[in-house]
Amino acid sequence: MSEDLAAARAPRRSRALGRTARARFVTLCVYLLLLAGSAAMLVPLLWLVRSSFMGMSQIFIFPPEWIPDPWRWDNYPKALTTIPFGRYFINTLFILVPTVAGTLLTATLAAYGFARLQWPGRDWVFGILLSALMLPYAVTLIPTFLLWAELGLVNTYWPLVLPDWFGGSIFYIFLLRQFFLTLPRELDEAAIIDGANPLQVLRYVIVPLSRPALITVGIFSSLFEWNDFLGPLIYLNDSRRFTLALGLAEFTGIYTSQWHLLMAAATVVIAPVLVLFLFAQRYFIEGIALTGIKGLDQRASRGALPAADGTGPAFSGCCCNASTILRIASGSSNMLPWWPPSTVMTVLPLERKNASSASLRRPICSSAVPYT
Repeated sequence: MSEDLAAARAPRRSRALGRTARARFVTLCVYLLLLAGSAAMLVPLLWLVRSSFMGMSQIFIFPPEWIPDPWRWDNYPKALTTIPFGRYFINTLFILVPTVAGTLLTATLAAYGFARLQWPGRDWVFGILLSALMLPYAVTLIPTFLLWAELGLVNTYWPLVLPDWFGGSIFYIFLLRQFFLTLPRELDEAAIIDGANPLQVLRYVIVPLSRPALITVGIFSSLFEWNDFLGPLIYLNDSRRFTLALGLAEFTGIYTSQWHLLMAAATVVIAPVLVLFLFAQRYFIEGIALTGIKGLDQRASRGALPAADGTGPAFSGCCCNASTILRIASGSSNMLPWWPPSTVMTVLPLERKNASSASLRRPICSSAVPYT
């Protein structure tokens, strides 16, 4: 009997081992493809860094030498002093900071209007905006330049900053709108029932839950402004107003180019971008994935909604009525930020672990009713 049972199990065991072997082979192939793709992406970066430590005669030797001999450490001081690098860096930040701030503010408002508010012709207007994405930048370049020239704002930073305070890029509006659509609409309805207006819903409900998408838009906008070459080249004539992208172009001329200094300066310019992405890659990937509902569940369980006094995520949400969302601060019964001061909220005490205010658990409440 045992021999028959073992013989019957043998084919199933062999099939299971075959499936496991195939799965491991597929996994190995995937990792090899990813490794090859990573190598293809890293080779230009490695070429840039190694060339920044070489002389002009060594950069273009064939076959190429990957290890500098000798190491030209003086390329970096020369590159940073050949051009007014500090001035160009400040000019770039002077454009980048207000541009990113304007993009986040106006794109959020526009995306909220397209995603959560009901108004006549909303979808038609959004479709027209999306159709504008198909227009190449060169098509609107000359009319836009003539407009700024008529306003007398050429050779200023206004043409580079002001458009982002009127909606910014359509792509950012589209990205935020798609993220807002993944958030449950019951959150808006609960806040409106509690007395919130649309702007308060955006400020206290939508924005805290959309942090990954907002960080993603901020990263995209920062990278674009940091690397923008065509915009400053068209609108800026005074070299004292040049950005880092224009400054790098000064190392190349009609008859000669200082490639070793250009590589050193370019390495310094891309270093902040690499650091930014390393620290924000988790939010960047999460925002691209548009995991709004999943993120909502996780952040709500951790108490990620901010307190009315701005003290941070020190509380959890609780409701026994599905149409009511209560925001309870640590150790107190703070009111919803959109409730009038005379409104009081009664809640039962919070369940705590180890009597620590930092370890808030989900409130135990059978009712939470505002009364005056």
